Amino acid sequence: MHLALRRLLSCAALTSALALTGCPKGPVEVLFEQPLGSPSHSTPALGKKAIAFGTESGNVFYYGRDGRFLAKFQAIKEVVGAPAYDEETDTFVFGSTSYVFYATSGLGKQRWSVATRDRIKGDPIIDSGRVYFGSYDDHFYCVDLKSSRKHWIFPTRGLPAEAEPEAEAAEGEEAAEGAEAPAAPAPKIDTGDFSYSKPFLHEGVLYVGNMDGHLYALDAKSGEMKWRYKTGGAVTSSPWVEGDVVYFGSNDNLLHAIKTDGKTKVFEHKTGGWVNASPVVHEGVLYCGSDDGKLYALDPATGAQKWAFDTGGEIKSRPAFHGDKVIITSGARASGAWIINRADGTLFHRHETAGKVESDPVVENGVLFLTTGDGTFLGLKLPAAG
Repeated sequence: MHLALRRLLSCAALTSALALTGCPKGPVEVLFEQPLGSPSHSTPALGKKAIAFGTESGNVFYYGRDGRFLAKFQAIKEVVGAPAYDEETDTFVFGSTSYVFYATSGLGKQRWSVATRDRIKGDPIIDSGRVYFGSYDDHFYCVDLKSSRKHWIFPTRGLPAEAEPEAEAAEGEEAAEGAEAPAAPAPKIDTGDFSYSKPFLHEGVLYVGNMDGHLYALDAKSGEMKWRYKTGGAVTSSPWVEGDVVYFGSNDNLLHAIKTDGKTKVFEHKTGGWVNASPVVHEGVLYCGSDDGKLYALDPATGAQKWAFDTGGEIKSRPAFHGDKVIITSGARASGAWIINRADGTLFHRHETAGKVESDPVVENGVLFLTTGDGTFLGLKLPAAG
């Protein structure tokens, strides 16, 4: 339904007394509501010229901050992950389920593409001219932002030529005196799928979850594995590092907190469902959602619960913040965006949507941007930050 018509009908439904004074505004104002023609679970990425996000149809849309359509890129198949943006080169990068990873200009002109061996669903990151992303082909990639050249792939696919062991001496021929034996090849590392988990880069180390139930720590420069930490379920949650602690969820129904050495457990917080959602520490409080429908506010040092707000719908997203409010989205059974008072976990406002919302809420300059499972791109004006 056209937005203006819906507002008119909403006004007409009010009592005649209220109608005399006009249709009152709620705490959140709908600035625009753009139909996409396909569901979207891709978190909007803020660029200099445009906001970019993908859809199930394979279209990547580029919209202005006022909701005006700017451009479209066809990625053939679904784009689930949030694009990453580099301001210096005005470049968006993103993967698709067509086994291809793309780079485009800020307005959707293709710059390069890289093929993998399976789907790409997670959010990439960009740092210092390098792009990092995972694939369902059981590998994690580091490519150059400008040239698309592969810096490394983890685990490696065979030894590079310069690392191959030297040929053995011919029969009866002795090795040169004092020559060192060739180094043994590194042991093969078996991994599962690098699926939805977005990597977190901290002090030269990439932390990323895997469907094999591990959180991996990789050297960002070389791609070598520093350690991996096993949980009781798949890790699709995107980790967050604060100080020397890594926070991440798992399908073992736990929110995990471990030291960055990969050995020391700080705490585990049990929830009533899988923790696909991604944690964040904001102003001294740890926030994380769960498939049990609750957003938890915890002490990041001990895991002690401050409060929990029940949305009634599965939470897959990472919260956003606006003044004294925390904003979370939810999916099946209770779709929409929830604006919650951070002080006590009480509801300030809910914006209901027709389809589930699994993408993260994005806030910029008092405007909340959302993509939805009913195929809509929304811009909502938030009240002044408290």
